[in-house]
Amino acid sequence: MANAVRIGLVGILLALLLAGCATPTQTTYTSPKPPPAPTATANVRDISRVTHDRAPELWPRVSPDGTKLLFHTFDITKTDVRGWSIVLIQIGVPGRTLVAGPYANCPAWYPDGKNFVYSYLKMVKPILVRTSVDGVGMKFIRAQPLGAQDSQPDVSPDGKRIAFHTKIGDSRQVCSVDADGGNFTIYTEGSSPRWHPDGKKLAFDRRVGGKYHCFVLDLTSGQVTQLTGGDSRNALPVWSPDGTWLVFESDRDGRRHLYAMRADGSQVTQLTSGGSQETFPEWASNNLIYFTSDAGALEAPSTNASLWHYANIWMLKPVLPE
Repeated sequence: MANAVRIGLVGILLALLLAGCATPTQTTYTSPKPPPAPTATANVRDISRVTHDRAPELWPRVSPDGTKLLFHTFDITKTDVRGWSIVLIQIGVPGRTLVAGPYANCPAWYPDGKNFVYSYLKMVKPILVRTSVDGVGMKFIRAQPLGAQDSQPDVSPDGKRIAFHTKIGDSRQVCSVDADGGNFTIYTEGSSPRWHPDGKKLAFDRRVGGKYHCFVLDLTSGQVTQLTGGDSRNALPVWSPDGTWLVFESDRDGRRHLYAMRADGSQVTQLTSGGSQETFPEWASNNLIYFTSDAGALEAPSTNASLWHYANIWMLKPVLPE
């Protein structure tokens, strides 16, 4: 009974915290538990597990040179934000290093591959912080939070700007700030912003009619373009290295799976399927897509996908139409 209560508390906590580092959903499972591995479609050449740990491992971010991986994890023995920390691994090499935490999640690399920014949760409100992969030193981007929920940062390709979302009033807003904390700019309603490789556009998601959909903001013209529609959830868009495709998650077949689409929203291509669920995609510079999956969970997961208390990082190689 005590163990069941603890798992329930952890699930609730993850749901609350993931509201800052993911977009909540009400997707339900129709099977007792996920299979041992995600199912790849014909549009995937290889799929493999990157991490294997009992604790949830979420939000993978690959270094610019494709050799290192940051992600955040949650210590399920904790029942508050102290449980969040950020881990670094050398891809393909055993071992891991704690580089930030507790109170740390949603990391994003700087272009130099030596530093990263993350959301620091110990303050009254989350605040953006910069540190090195050596885990030495911690510099606040601004002395005070820029909104009520500064989260999901992404550093521009030239390293000069940080896009992120925060809560202002009753809604989340896509924003940016200079790397030194100046020129705070609010762009538009939305969350989960990711820079285009040319630094001139941001992909993001926004709730429309009760469902999340993918959008692109042209920073030169200010034009916002909706890329997805319908009654399914479509969220967390991330650019391909050449900026011609986006990978995103969608529950259009009843579970969270990964899809890719052209930068204009055309040629939607499913990448994963089956009884597991996949989220938090990351398209690395070597054209591999890293993501979080609940595949291999030892017990039936919650009916709410945001309540995962088991999740690992996986990797796939997409094969997309020319």
